[in-house]
Amino acid sequence: MAACSQAEAQRISYIGPRMEGVRLLGLVSSDGSRREELLTKVPDLGGMLQWAPDGRHAAVLRREDDATYLADIEQGILIQCLDCGLEGASQPEFSPDGTMIALSERSGLYVTRLDGRGLIQLSSLPDPAWLTWSPDGKSIGFGYWDGGTIHIFRVDLADSRVTNLTQTYGEGGDFEAPQWSPRGDLIAFNLHRRGFHVAVMNPDGTGMREIADRKMPFEGYEPGSGPPPVWSPDGEKIAFVSTSPFGDLDIFSVNVDGTGLKNVSNHPGGDYRPAWSPDGDRMAFISTRDGNAEVYVINVDGTDARRLTDTPFIDEESPAWRPRPDEGPSMWPIAAGGAALLVILALGAGARRRKGAK
Repeated sequence: MAACSQAEAQRISYIGPRMEGVRLLGLVSSDGSRREELLTKVPDLGGMLQWAPDGRHAAVLRREDDATYLADIEQGILIQCLDCGLEGASQPEFSPDGTMIALSERSGLYVTRLDGRGLIQLSSLPDPAWLTWSPDGKSIGFGYWDGGTIHIFRVDLADSRVTNLTQTYGEGGDFEAPQWSPRGDLIAFNLHRRGFHVAVMNPDGTGMREIADRKMPFEGYEPGSGPPPVWSPDGEKIAFVSTSPFGDLDIFSVNVDGTGLKNVSNHPGGDYRPAWSPDGDRMAFISTRDGNAEVYVINVDGTDARRLTDTPFIDEESPAWRPRPDEGPSMWPIAAGGAALLVILALGAGARRRKGAK
């Protein structure tokens, strides 16, 4: 498969409904000069697109059978069902090397190969949320609400050992939306305890510290309602959404040590869903500053905000930078049965398999 050009790589996917209610998966260049629809030959797609690390494939939702499929973006076709052995699976997250995908399901956390085989259950905690892989692909972090408190857990693929990382901090708050740092040294999350905060901790749960305060524009607190913090590609900064002096939502960034807090978007109208560019110089985001929700891009210093989409009365959502297809790892040799995948499966052999899985 031919590699995409540099201009092609700097493109942002987004999701928006068509007028007749069918979901549109779109791709727009970072300067707004080129825009196209994705997977136009596939009918009845749902509102989800999760890029694989190779930038050529993605996980998408087909509403006909409410199942997650691996799609070839360049050919515009669906390749393989990824969760047909499960019921009501969601939140697909590719492993960093692109060989596996993690899925949340009512009965727990699962991983599977990209050919839909080798389904393994790693945790029986129901409906895990905010799945996040460690950069080395050896562990997965997630949030779990026990009916009273949201805690952050880690499961290790080698032995399926599940650890509650926030249990030592007590029940006097919620620990939400974990996001593993690109360098693997920290996990960022939302903390609701005596107010709203962005916090970080070590991957073993030690060393928790608050690095920024967040304000949310609602009166009643609903567990899990805050959007996750977003790491910069170099692991030096974290972007998050908070109420601005205007009383609406803005995008802020802060250094991982808690210094350098900056209101990046700083504009009347709701700004949310930040997504760092691969080089860390810009952010894509959603804004309602010109009416309905559209995709924008801005320099991380807060300059040169540009609107990339223009669909009046139709809201866009979920901006995501397409990984560079010429630099991302290739999933296919391992997905077909390479040594690295076989090692993971062998080490996880003690994990409980779902009845009827391939």
